[in-house]
Amino acid sequence: MLKKACKKIFAAILIMAMICGIFPNLGDSQEQVKASSIPKYVVVLDAGHDASHAGAQNRSNGYREEVLTYKIASYCKQELEKHDGVKVYMVRDSYSCPFGGGSVKSTECNSKRVEFSKNVKADLYISFHLNSSGPSARGVSVYYPNMNYKSEIGRNGEVLAKDIIKRLKALGIPQQGRGTLIRNSENNTRYPDGSLADYLAVIKGNKYNNIPAVLIEHCFISNASDCEQFLSSEEKLRTLGVADANGIMDYLGLNNLKQASDGNWYFIKMDLLIIAIPVWHYIQEIGGM
Repeated sequence: MLKKACKKIFAAILIMAMICGIFPNLGDSQEQVKASSIPKYVVVLDAGHDASHAGAQNRSNGYREEVLTYKIASYCKQELEKHDGVKVYMVRDSYSCPFGGGSVKSTECNSKRVEFSKNVKADLYISFHLNSSGPSARGVSVYYPNMNYKSEIGRNGEVLAKDIIKRLKALGIPQQGRGTLIRNSENNTRYPDGSLADYLAVIKGNKYNNIPAVLIEHCFISNASDCEQFLSSEEKLRTLGVADANGIMDYLGLNNLKQASDGNWYFIKMDLLIIAIPVWHYIQEIGGM
């Protein structure tokens, strides 16, 4: 992901340099540079489960995971699409399974979700879920790829997971010993290099395709407090989706863009050269400046 992102960023800088010149207006400390030519990042949002492959449910309040994850993902999409620089795809655009419904098993459905991500040439894949356990368990967790086999995917996934969970925790969702997590294979499944594979199918499948994927367990649908505080209204679901979107944009560096009154997005040009703000995000993650 870093290599792909950096290629996009460096190409964008060259384009901006060609348009504005490498050293124009040396006396200006700061200028705005239109970012309309910056390549878009492709983000796939996968609302976990569906009407044919139901998720967890809370029988006391009627909440169903496949319904709520679709709403959260939809709000996330709406927020992401307010910003230039992101192309968003939803794996499913309704409560129904888009890959054959009840005629396919959950494992096949997950494989088709991964295939969808590959076909649209995703840069990132976000899987939306709600956790379930005993009534006292609560809190947020975000799973990311392990560092085995294509470790760069794991490193990028970890950064993305931390950016997302930071935004969710800011809403008051407790962590309670969960947080950002890796889950390895529990039946000794191995990657081609012999290392232990990831447990979660969508994370493992996307890793094969060089796509960082994370799976968000926003809170516990089985916990009364989590349900009331974070799932009990459309506005609360929207708040979760917006937090997810901001975490994604933090990772991509897009929250540092500025939208002008003309509706366009702009990068900042500082002194001698154009600085596409996302560069600093990736330089920091690489361990540079």
